[in-house]
Amino acid sequence: MLDSYYRLQQQAGLRILAVTTEISVPLRKLKAFAATLAIPIVRETNGNYGPLNGVPTNYVIDRDGVVRYAQAGALTREGLEMIVAPLLSEPVSMQ
Repeated sequence: MLDSYYRLQQQAGLRILAVTTEISVPLRKLKAFAATLAIPIVRETNGNYGPLNGVPTNYVIDRDGVVRYAQAGALTREGLEMIVAPLLSEPVSMQ
């Protein structure tokens, strides 16, 4: 779902980074899966999964680097749209 949403919204400036945990899937399977995606995947290996406790955890960061959403648990396509679409329509600041 995230990859298809990214493919639709990347021209609007959307960037997605997927982070897997070290134990979520064997590396050989992860590489094969990652090759099918447009979004990059990195592997988190130190066991520090951030302030929220849950997998998946989603963070939405705006164009200025401000965390605008952080929640453990899967997002639906509709939920992602409600959170991200307004941010994509915000102007890029000239900082």
